[in-house]
Amino acid sequence: MLLVLGLSLYLWPQLALMELPFPQLVKNSALLFLGQLPRSLAALAILTVYLWGTVQFFLLTMPLLPLTNLWLPVLPALFLIYPGINKNFQIEEKIKTMNE
Repeated sequence: MLLVLGLSLYLWPQLALMELPFPQLVKNSALLFLGQLPRSLAALAILTVYLWGTVQFFLLTMPLLPLTNLWLPVLPALFLIYPGINKNFQIEEKIKTMNE
């Protein structure tokens, strides 16, 4: 389950960036996850702690779930993995060339 969660961190940004078949996106996600392993594990730790806390204190967190849902831990997790995605897909350079 943690592996699927870790791969999904890389899968969703790729869905927005490129048009590839799903098996290729999953392959890219696995390669990015392994290639950026320290960042991937840190992002996965953030998600794991959030999900553990949500399950552990479900009665207390239930009123907050409609507001925080999954975007709250995913935002810092994506900030952690963004340098790896930018390095491989040159997002910043493409944005700069589009603005020129």
